[in-house]
Amino acid sequence: MKRLLFLFAMLLTPFALMAQEVIPSEGAITIDLTTFTGIMAFVTMSATQLAKVVPYIDTHKWAKVLSAVVIGMLVCILAWFLKVSPLLIESEWWETLLYGIAVGFSSAGFYDLVKAIGSLFVKRV
Repeated sequence: MKRLLFLFAMLLTPFALMAQEVIPSEGAITIDLTTFTGIMAFVTMSATQLAKVVPYIDTHKWAKVLSAVVIGMLVCILAWFLKVSPLLIESEWWETLLYGIAVGFSSAGFYDLVKAIGSLFVKRV
């Protein structure tokens, strides 16, 4: 029975792949600021590029997290001010700021945040 299901899945895969519609991109990079994930991807990309330029941020984990949070707050406030993102248009300024902090922490990664805070309390030998 498993082999039969596997055979049907393999036979139907080419049809599913051919039925997809490919939408060509107008530019080299498309930035989607209408969703939480799109804003987070932009903040992650910006924080990574900033860490490559500034060596201090690249060597310190807490500086990476802090830079991601600051970039997240700036991006969300700018998107709210310019009314770019429908997600943030109906929010107040402080709600947008909190959203930016959440985006920054998410783009920095929860693991990196816990590791950076833990390194403050653990003595290095």
